[in-house]
Amino acid sequence: ALCKQHGADLMYTEFISFLKGKRYSKSTVTTYSFLVTEFLVFIKHRPLLELEEKDIHKFVQKIYLPKKTAISTHRQFICAINHFFTFLQHPLKIEFSKFAPKKDKRLPNILSKKEIIRLIQVTKNLKHRVCIAFLYATGLRISELLQLKLVELDFERMLIKVVQFKGRKDRYIP
Repeated sequence: ALCKQHGADLMYTEFISFLKGKRYSKSTVTTYSFLVTEFLVFIKHRPLLELEEKDIHKFVQKIYLPKKTAISTHRQFICAINHFFTFLQHPLKIEFSKFAPKKDKRLPNILSKKEIIRLIQVTKNLKHRVCIAFLYATGLRISELLQLKLVELDFERMLIKVVQFKGRKDRYIP
């Protein structure tokens, strides 16, 4: 919950309702509310409408940099604070590119065909072996595989219909 000195529970509930009203996923609502709470604990007794850009910079310098927080978390924090300030009708407008670090542009670590075959061979549980092979062959995310239903498999056209996952997008996978 938000720290008590800011009028806590009601504001927390209203902020969550605000995010839900924007139709964000449960995960996004949870993450944004946590990040805002962490910031409010940091600023303590400061009146919310008196917050300035320097408060955000201080938070990042004192909390995120020493903990070596991931860049993706830092970027999410900027989005969360931006939404919180919009919710508060705060006069400060957060310019994302000014506050958020650039994303890393690293290539993923890709296993070779031999490594995948070896992984499948050493996996004893048949269900797990099938899952690994299926993930490798289709490129599905693990969460998508776990929620997959038989009706979403089109055997005639050799397609899998992935419904409403990341970004609430539908897609077909060969």
